[in-house]
Amino acid sequence: LDFDGQFEGKGISTLGASSGDPEAILKSLKKPKKPTPPRMPKLEVFEAEEPQYADECKFEEFAYPTYTPLWENSPDSHGDNPITYAPKEELPEGHPCAIAASAGGTEDDVWASGDGQTHDKLDYSAIFGCSTRDIERGASDAAVTLAHDLVGHVYDMAEASGQFSCAFAPNMVAAPMGVGPEFQLSDTCSKSMEVGRLVLGIAKDVWAEGIAYDLNVKDTADCDPFQTGLARLFCDIHCVRDAVIRGDRTINRNIQKATDITNRNL
Repeated sequence: LDFDGQFEGKGISTLGASSGDPEAILKSLKKPKKPTPPRMPKLEVFEAEEPQYADECKFEEFAYPTYTPLWENSPDSHGDNPITYAPKEELPEGHPCAIAASAGGTEDDVWASGDGQTHDKLDYSAIFGCSTRDIERGASDAAVTLAHDLVGHVYDMAEASGQFSCAFAPNMVAAPMGVGPEFQLSDTCSKSMEVGRLVLGIAKDVWAEGIAYDLNVKDTADCDPFQTGLARLFCDIHCVRDAVIRGDRTINRNIQKATDITNRNL
């Protein structure tokens, strides 16, 4: 290599007879070949995974009086989105939804507007019916108490009137031979009124106590609105917790999967 540090431009090399014609020189140059583009790589496609919620939270068990499909889909601005549930599993003893499904009772058809039948697995409207019948029994109990008190007031007035009348009763002397005992009819009349008042009062109290007992029996056999409603509330809270936990786990898996696919596609 002979290089002395001096550079001299020598221009374009001669190309035969047309070396002096730039246009001829350009025409003599070969057109470069268009490079072949690389093949498009096959990219992985990401599809989001939908969460699967606990099967008991579909609430198919709570079918009295009718099953209402509240949680089979989740409509939004994009349309009806079906909700996916995990395979059905037997609930363990003490599970809040198992307790809620077993809650129920015999509807009161005597003092309230029930059907006299025993039901469990109550839906929301049936739970509301428990409270309605409890209110109706309270109204029936108030009506019985009112009737008991009114009858008592009538007895009091009757006894007072009788006692007043007894005060004018004359004394009676039994003396067929001119000598004999004297009877105080006013006292006898007064005592008779007291005995009559006592008998009628006992009958009135027994009637009211019998109705009160029957009301309590019907109330005990029917579903308790507080107990049944609280059991269903805990089942609903369980389903909210289940949805949050399963939803968060699904989101984390989707993020991890999307990140892995993106990294492989780069």
